[in-house]
Amino acid sequence: MQAPIAFTTSNRRRWNPTTIIDFSFVLITIFILTVGFTNEREYTSMADVSDVSHLSGGVTLLLASNDEVYWYEGNLESAVQIHLTNYSDDGLRKVLNNSKIFYRNKNLQLSVTIKTNRSTSYENVINSIDELRITDIKRYVVQDMSLMEAEMIPKLTL
Repeated sequence: MQAPIAFTTSNRRRWNPTTIIDFSFVLITIFILTVGFTNEREYTSMADVSDVSHLSGGVTLLLASNDEVYWYEGNLESAVQIHLTNYSDDGLRKVLNNSKIFYRNKNLQLSVTIKTNRSTSYENVINSIDELRITDIKRYVVQDMSLMEAEMIPKLTL
């Protein structure tokens, strides 16, 4: 008759915490990655919005030197669309507030494009972004000014 096998500490598997820690990090990583996908956002397709083709570009700010801000709404087709303002309370802030109200009435969210060139000072870019924050406009982008836009304003040079 054979003797039963006795389990001693030498035959048993030792508990290894490394596998549990690795598994925990994998779960945490998956959780962090999936949280971004669960945010509910409402997207409005431009195809669903009718009679607003002139609004597709939002408001564009052309920052010039001497604290001048040229702006236009929608897509630029001629120099007649371009208006001049400054950084005073009745200047850029009023333009942004009026545009925000106009877009809200059309059930659209206002997007602003800030365009700069070599003569634009860093202070003017920061002042423009400050005005966007004051007027609570969350969608904006900073880009280089196109050659066509610079040609429509004779004072500006690239």
